[in-house]
Amino acid sequence: NDLFRQERIRAEKDIEILKTLRLKPVKALVAEARFAYVFEEWARGLQLADQALRENPAFADTLVVRASIKRELAMRQMPIDKPRLVEALADCDAAINYEVNNAEAYRVRAELALALGRYEDAVRDLAEMESIAPDEPQTYNDKAMVLEQDPVASRSADEIGRVIQRALDLDPQNATARFRRAARTLDSVSRDGPKEKFRRARADLDVALRSDPAFTMARVYRMVCDLGLDDDVALEEDLDAFLRTLPPGEPQQMERVRNGVKGLVHFLRQSS
Repeated sequence: NDLFRQERIRAEKDIEILKTLRLKPVKALVAEARFAYVFEEWARGLQLADQALRENPAFADTLVVRASIKRELAMRQMPIDKPRLVEALADCDAAINYEVNNAEAYRVRAELALALGRYEDAVRDLAEMESIAPDEPQTYNDKAMVLEQDPVASRSADEIGRVIQRALDLDPQNATARFRRAARTLDSVSRDGPKEKFRRARADLDVALRSDPAFTMARVYRMVCDLGLDDDVALEEDLDAFLRTLPPGEPQQMERVRNGVKGLVHFLRQSS
């Protein structure tokens, strides 16, 4: 909770900076809606998006943000709120109608298609997204992220591997792609013995952390590798490095965090 509050304070400062940049009102509203989305303030995010759309109904980015929020709300319902997913799909359709090269709209629409069981539609949208920015590593990271949501995991496994490799071909130091490949390695069965996959995953995570030392989950997964390799020294070093990325706290509080992270690492190790 303390960490979340610190992140929220930083985000609120960013919002204030955005307000001083003299952005057009609609763009400022969309920026705030995005922050609300990140911090799961769904009602506020929808309110901001709706306000932006009243000022400019044809601004594609606003429609995409609203679709993303509606998707999150729908997926959190049990059973899934399919009518709301259809509403979000309509927002994406409108966004693409207004801005045919909006790659984010195709990504979100692909996520919605998967959630609605329309696999072929999702594949087409992802191909369209790829055609818009074929030389950007983020395109392939986004494509992998969407395909990882496929309810039939085996159907998309090969394509996920391909797009991660494509991101790395474009940028061998790309932290997100390195992390995704490491996560896939940890989920796999190694032909070269149980420890080999931990060595290969840790090599990718080392590159990810050199590119982005604050990549929290890369550090956590590296601890999983340390545990799998029985490398107690590296495990303690990684745990200390992880704790240094957090806001300072009371010794007892930090010890609780330390124990909590250790518990998470052991849990992840058991499932690897």
